Amino acid sequence: MDLHINQSSAPLPLGRVMLFGDSFGRDMAAILSVVARSVMYLRTPFLHLDLVDSARPDLVITQGAERYLPSTLCDSNRENFLLTPFYEEQNYSLSPAEARSLSTFISGREE
Repeated sequence: MDLHINQSSAPLPLGRVMLFGDSFGRDMAAILSVVARSVMYLRTPFLHLDLVDSARPDLVITQGAERYLPSTLCDSNRENFLLTPFYEEQNYSLSPAEARSLSTFISGREE
């Protein structure tokens, strides 16, 4: 998961963007961050409607490379995205600043 916050004081054509996708989406998120107030990229093959409902982004993008289409699962198979590191037994932590930024975006509050 990546969160880009544009600190520009100039008017931007896009507000909050949420992008679900594979590794190609990570580059797309970085590019979008130039024209959007904030962009959250989530590496996942699923559309996590619980996060969309909570964050209330202005634009939602789902992206997937063609090579993954044969193995694509139905969204009803998804787990809770924020718990993914724990399913995989990864050592996962956020700094207090990262946790505050994530909370602000996911709660739909202004940055």
